[in-house]
Amino acid sequence: MPRHSEFVRLGVTLDREMKGGYQSRVWLATRHDGTKSNDLVVKVIDASVANRNEILVRLQVRHSVSRYDDRVVPIVPLAGAVVNRVQNCFVVASPLIDGRFLDVTNRPDAERMGRALARLHQSLRLVHIELPPVQALTTGPLVEGLQNNHQLLHGDFAPSNLLLDAEGRLWIYDFDDCGYGPIEFELGNTLFTALFDTSPSVNQPSDEYGQFRHWFLGAYKASADHPVSELLVDIALQARSDALRYWLNHLDQAPAGIKNASESWHRHLRAFAGII
Repeated sequence: MPRHSEFVRLGVTLDREMKGGYQSRVWLATRHDGTKSNDLVVKVIDASVANRNEILVRLQVRHSVSRYDDRVVPIVPLAGAVVNRVQNCFVVASPLIDGRFLDVTNRPDAERMGRALARLHQSLRLVHIELPPVQALTTGPLVEGLQNNHQLLHGDFAPSNLLLDAEGRLWIYDFDDCGYGPIEFELGNTLFTALFDTSPSVNQPSDEYGQFRHWFLGAYKASADHPVSELLVDIALQARSDALRYWLNHLDQAPAGIKNASESWHRHLRAFAGII
């Protein structure tokens, strides 16, 4: 992590560290370049585990789709650039949004997610940027059944990447995993995250998960401008579970969040995946 003084040239002061990931650290920051927007969230990404071109392309996706969907959190340029290099890190800024994460056991929240994802998919179809498939679509025996009808996907549409503000407006952020795939994969991936949040294992879905599935898919299908195959959604959910098992058994090929996790978290993931 660079010294805080290194960020002065970008016109910001880092104030307090917030929750980050295995590839990045996230800070609440104050902007002091004379603009009206003072409160920012600054993401500091370790350049040794990230590719600048891929970061730029995914930020371009986020920037482009925000023109069509005003619920996508916009990017705030610093020093005239959307991505800056500070020593061995890349730096990206967004406006601070005061809100709460969504609750998959709450019906209004689940239905908000379904409607928001349907609209986001409509917007993403208007964006034409070259990217590979989402990572989980490259792993496991079931992915061949999910190779058609590709469009850009968010890649990690989960409650942890959604905020509901005090006025009831839903905000979408973190396009770090976006890539191409069928819409059913995105739906299956969101169901997988809800299963992880509510159930002891992929083989023991809870009643709360069953409720979320019904509410979320119902709201998505009612809002979408295209049909959805629940059979493909189920195949995608299984493919996502298979990808987790594969990564846990081949950590050298796993995403950084799994590869670099603690041993206790690996044990938790293995229990959830049903790996003895």
